[in-house]
Amino acid sequence: MKYKWSLVTFFFCLPMFSHAENRCNQIAASTKSLTNSDSIKVMTANLAHGRATNFSQLTTSTNEIKQNLNAISSFIQLKKPHILALQELDAPSWWSGNFNHASHIMRHSQFNSYTVTNHVNAWWGTYGTELFSTLAMKNCSGVTFKPSFPTTNKGFSYGEILLEPDISVGIVSLHLDFSRASVRSKQIEELKLHLNQNKKPLIIMGDFNTDWRWQDSVIKTLQDKYRLKLYKPNSKTLDTFGNKRLDWIMVSEHFSFKHYENVGNGLSDHMFVMAEVIYETN
Repeated sequence: MKYKWSLVTFFFCLPMFSHAENRCNQIAASTKSLTNSDSIKVMTANLAHGRATNFSQLTTSTNEIKQNLNAISSFIQLKKPHILALQELDAPSWWSGNFNHASHIMRHSQFNSYTVTNHVNAWWGTYGTELFSTLAMKNCSGVTFKPSFPTTNKGFSYGEILLEPDISVGIVSLHLDFSRASVRSKQIEELKLHLNQNKKPLIIMGDFNTDWRWQDSVIKTLQDKYRLKLYKPNSKTLDTFGNKRLDWIMVSEHFSFKHYENVGNGLSDHMFVMAEVIYETN
């Protein structure tokens, strides 16, 4: 979420604490499985605390937020991703209706498992990153980056899915700082530190708050140093926040892109991003 500084200085000056559930929550036994020849449908979305395109969740009623989340759930059901990565999805929070947005979406969706990491836990709001899956997830975890005062905490959620017979794929829902390239660079180093502990195929999705076309973009850092693949990074038709492409799906060299598009116009102040990726057996 991109705040105007005049409205949020008060909030940013408050103490903030991070809390992570950091576990795989299985709602029902998954009836779906994939082989390494199947495409994986993935989607990422910054949900802007359920306010859709309203200026602020503070001026959006609880009923409006529920209606917005219902519309999002219906759209997700229509698109049927195997994996959904979300950012700015709230636990019960004063500023966004005082109900659990993740639970609301789970009740209206096809997902069987999820993991949540709340990077911000303050009196006015608790929220973070999430992964939802129609496939069984394992080895779930979450990391909140080092504080970046005066902006709110950011971080990522992590889980793994299995491509039969024995290929484990790491999935990341990532949210980086919006205000400073120097902070994003430090956060990417924290991300790499945790992901370097395994050599699994990776799909990283989320709100990177940076555009490839910016000179100091951490997208370029991830591509160059972590050998991640991008879909048409120079495209002028894939902007997700105004005239900026801030939301990305990146994959390790194990994958190729079969399809990639922006979807969900009007459901948030960000466009959703959806892709089909294929594991390359060679």
